[in-house]
Amino acid sequence: MITGRRVRLRALERSDLELWREWINDPEIAAMLDRVLPVSPPEHERFFERCVIGNEHAVWFGIEDAETRRYIGNVWLWNIDNRHRRAEVRTFIGERSAWGSGAGSEGLSLIAVYAFQQLGLHKVFAYVMARNPRGRRALMKAGYHEEARLVGEAFWDGQFQDVWRMARLSC
Repeated sequence: MITGRRVRLRALERSDLELWREWINDPEIAAMLDRVLPVSPPEHERFFERCVIGNEHAVWFGIEDAETRRYIGNVWLWNIDNRHRRAEVRTFIGERSAWGSGAGSEGLSLIAVYAFQQLGLHKVFAYVMARNPRGRRALMKAGYHEEARLVGEAFWDGQFQDVWRMARLSC
């Protein structure tokens, strides 16, 4: 468990699956996660088994409100590359009442410290769609900087969208 001022990062649990699935099936949240189709309970269970429990190149955390201990979202390291000492960081806050509270940026900061101190990584990076300014602000607040703007990188709602690549280094 990793504790910050506003949030705690803890292991994801099977009991989180239903609320997590509800969040990612919310059209507004799905759009920010680049999800197109809804997720069924069996599909989500298979994903949990394969990508959360059975993936040695990823580390997943549930984000809890530090005061109430309420589960509010996820943050994870994806495609951990030990040779190049880097990983992609991904996150979402599903609990709408926690939006704008700083929970996302604190989760992003805590997982970066974990990546650097516990895993010995040098760099964590994230991709955020230009249409998600809240996500980009959370990354910047957590110490990530802009590495690149990938012009026309994603196709959404009938048009090409830009994507930002944001990164934070261990030094």
